[in-house]
Amino acid sequence: MAHQLHKEPVMRIPPRVLLLMAPAALTSLAAGCVEPEPPPLATSAAEAGGSGGGGSDKDQSRFLLGSHLDTQPGFDASHKYAVVGTDARDGTNKPATVTFVAPGTLLGVDSTGAQHIGADPWWTGVRLKGPGTSELKLTAVATSGGVTTYTVSHRTSPTAPWVDACDGDTAVPIVGSYSTTWAHEATSGKITLACGTGVVKKCLDWGYPSGTTSGNAAWNLNQACTRMASSDVCGNGQPHTRTGTYIRVFDQAGVNLAAPSNFPTLSSWPPNHNDYWLEGGWGPNGAVCQSRPRWQSLPVGAMCGGALPDPRQDSSVHFCDTQSTAQMASLGALLFDTTRFNDLPLATWTSGTNRILSARGYHKGANSAEFAETPPLPGYTYESRPDVAFVIRSLPEGYDPSAAIPVALMQNATGDVVLAATAAPPAGYAPLAENASEGWIWANPGGGRVELHTYQHPFTRDLTTGTSAPAGYTDLGILGYVLTER
Repeated sequence: MAHQLHKEPVMRIPPRVLLLMAPAALTSLAAGCVEPEPPPLATSAAEAGGSGGGGSDKDQSRFLLGSHLDTQPGFDASHKYAVVGTDARDGTNKPATVTFVAPGTLLGVDSTGAQHIGADPWWTGVRLKGPGTSELKLTAVATSGGVTTYTVSHRTSPTAPWVDACDGDTAVPIVGSYSTTWAHEATSGKITLACGTGVVKKCLDWGYPSGTTSGNAAWNLNQACTRMASSDVCGNGQPHTRTGTYIRVFDQAGVNLAAPSNFPTLSSWPPNHNDYWLEGGWGPNGAVCQSRPRWQSLPVGAMCGGALPDPRQDSSVHFCDTQSTAQMASLGALLFDTTRFNDLPLATWTSGTNRILSARGYHKGANSAEFAETPPLPGYTYESRPDVAFVIRSLPEGYDPSAAIPVALMQNATGDVVLAATAAPPAGYAPLAENASEGWIWANPGGGRVELHTYQHPFTRDLTTGTSAPAGYTDLGILGYVLTER
């Protein structure tokens, strides 16, 4: 695995591929702790040790164009929102035409025939006709490196109120349109506005502009980037990530980090929370192979109609991180990315009468090439894993650390071990001597979370933690909330 920082009706992943989930990936698939030693779990790219420049961590997204524009009706049932470039009105309500000339650049021609480009004040209040009765209103903000950014307002009809289409951010124009499966098409007469929160704009910022010609090298790199940035594994417009998660991007085009001949593989468990490991190789139609999900708490199993099987369930396929970069490139990979283990599933392990819920252990699946069975502590054996319990290892950008509770394994004088809040251990319990931190759980309920309780056996006095009470145990109350699989 590694360090450093899509539409076809049929997936074009070659049938011999193969490769979903690295040996280190746990039993759930995917779009953010305090511990004494080693340093606190990362909450931002800077804390994660991003390399800066082309190798810096990339803040990816679940949105294509932006949260608002992604929800607007497209110009037909099979396309996302786009505007018609030849039908416009300037700020004085006089007719004008607007055409796309280069990535991030529009040309406006007013009623006198005068031309306007870049951050010309003429752009203030220019209205473009959108699908149906909708309109977009632009103001050119600034031009840098040949790319002009615009503020964009949107309304659904000429009498509807204007709303900020980019939630305070700016947008750039992109040639053509995007299908509902997020395929970029050089549709004649169409211009797409892409907000900074969407992966289309992010990929331009990362050095992968689409150009103007469908199917050329730049176009394909840009399309591969939008698939990668959203973890659109199957190339169908369905992201498998959470907004604010960081990835590191590699290529063989000299834009970002140079892809190594082979990405490193994980050799010990649990993974260091700040290290980055190979997620996959990406082409214009999605992942050609995937080593591990960006988030373990997103659904598991064979993907893309079975075209991307899960090696933990199918011993006839290989793990992506065992393939060389050249092998992945031969399957169509143009870009490669690495990511942290952002969350880990909790599982119950037992030793005699002791039961602990922990993310530190690894339960081996069916494939002989998978990572070795690793208990959280010596002498413990795997019992089961609830499908609804995941501890956060790294908060996505924008998440509030004060809304989460650091948890760690605690031990008392009799040897009983329990998962508990770092700041409020049970009476008589203290953190294990070595790296007891598990990560974070949430302090409050919310979407995709379930209650995590502390339980005690009335006779053995064993404390344990779980989402439901083991037989014979008494509920001592809610410890916090954990992510569910979704």
